[in-house]
Amino acid sequence: MEIVKLFLSIGVLIVAGFSVLQIIISSESRTYPLFERVALSYGLGLGCITFELLLFSVFGLPFDLMLITLPWIACFTIALFKMEKVNSLKPPQFLAKKPIFSDILLFIIILQVASVFLIALNKPIESYDAIINFGIKSKLFFLNNVISPDPSSFEGIGKGHMDYPLLIPLVETWVYKFLGVHNDCLVKIIFPLTFVSFLTAFYFSIKRLFSAKYAMLFTFLYCTIPMITNFATIGYGDLAFTYMVTMGFIFLFQYFKDRKNSFLILSAVFSGIGVLAKNEGIAFSISSFLIIAVFLFREKNRVQEIKKLIIYYVVPFVIVIFPWMYFKNLLGVHNTDIDISQITPARLMENAKQIPFILNKFQQEVFGPKKWNILWILLLSFVFLRFKKMKEAEGGRIGLFILFNVGIYFASYMLLTGKDLYFHVNTTLSRFMLHFTGIGIFLLSYLAYDDVKKILERD
Repeated sequence: MEIVKLFLSIGVLIVAGFSVLQIIISSESRTYPLFERVALSYGLGLGCITFELLLFSVFGLPFDLMLITLPWIACFTIALFKMEKVNSLKPPQFLAKKPIFSDILLFIIILQVASVFLIALNKPIESYDAIINFGIKSKLFFLNNVISPDPSSFEGIGKGHMDYPLLIPLVETWVYKFLGVHNDCLVKIIFPLTFVSFLTAFYFSIKRLFSAKYAMLFTFLYCTIPMITNFATIGYGDLAFTYMVTMGFIFLFQYFKDRKNSFLILSAVFSGIGVLAKNEGIAFSISSFLIIAVFLFREKNRVQEIKKLIIYYVVPFVIVIFPWMYFKNLLGVHNTDIDISQITPARLMENAKQIPFILNKFQQEVFGPKKWNILWILLLSFVFLRFKKMKEAEGGRIGLFILFNVGIYFASYMLLTGKDLYFHVNTTLSRFMLHFTGIGIFLLSYLAYDDVKKILERD
């Protein structure tokens, strides 16, 4: 029965995400293949559940199973009215006839996904952050049947990271509510499912811009990165965060190219969910707004475009993040690593002395195939060898987005006051670089297209 309840919890989560997705893409839904819809529905579902449980906590409502599922029944009903007829749905493209090259890659991806599920579900939550920042909180929320407006509700062991966004703890709470108990093994299904959903959404995003064979190649590259598969099994929030911010940017990129409103709304919603997943989502959101500013600077019909961006981007983004920002302010929790009142010239100078160490640690990561295969080496090589493509409008947007984020991340290192910078770099740099993997491979796919296309055409 626990397995049945587990699948029911995931099923309702996907229905919640599908309801929101269908409302967003109603006028353009035929351009979204079935598998892509399911993948996006899962990602949006993670955000929907987090958004809902935060709203329940703001209004002091209990996490009653009937109460938390009723809103999605209503949303699903609305979505059905906006859905095109079933007979107009195209068969999934994964089932279409493909060259043997794509079949081999798909087979390896399936094996990799299967191994991730087996590793993830083989043991309970045991990693440090998975327990301290997520696991303990989700059990407290489940047992209390609500998030109490008291700072103690956010404590794990000690006082650290009380301002951590709550996407992972609340989704875990959601699963526990369906199970009726806190099962630390079954709840980990969230993470390999995030992995699968991300791979699928990523595949269709590249396919929309290039071709199916080309998309399969770069999806294969992404799913064989050891750091990615590791974080798909250990219960951390970094992979879910990477999924959100990557899709948030890709949809914004596609909007600049095709000007479809659904791309713009999806970009805003995924970026907002990124803020609900990790504090670093604020950095990616700032970078998105900076890219939009660069885009507007080159627009002739600027006033009309600004109105459109406010309606379809700013408003959805604010709606998504508002419950968390309001609740965090209500609790009075703050970041324990960056305390503005403690930042002094002496602290900045002390941190600046660590820049050579940061750069050295960074190059160790870049040339660390045990973690990243040759991802970063490939990316840097193509940036150098195909720099002309970086000067094009589309390549420039991807490059600027990465540079803006790297600059904000680096500035954050300089402002850290919680512990010495050596400690922070050693414990966070790998995870920070993981946040850039999706966008990094997306940039690589753009830069390498002309070269790789010639090779694939020989197949």
